Amino acid sequence: MPRKRKLWSRTLEESGVSVRLYEREPGGVISRDVWNGDKRDRKSLGHADRKLAEQQARELARRLADLRYVGHAGGVTLGQVWALY
Repeated sequence: MPRKRKLWSRTLEESGVSVRLYEREPGGVISRDVWNGDKRDRKSLGHADRKLAEQQARELARRLADLRYVGHAGGVTLGQVWALY
């Protein structure tokens, strides 16, 4: 009987923005959770490529951190997060 594979998970942080990448099933599609202060957003990335998922998560965290600290007076809306993603 083959051994069950462990689920993959990784958390990336950038200036207070935390992005967690994870698999719901071993070898399955990768999903992400974003914590931006008190707000949380979940989304399936639609692919199983871990390197691509890490690049996308780093870019998203960097952009959200830039919005938070550079010339942005208000909070980040869900529409802005989707536009950046």
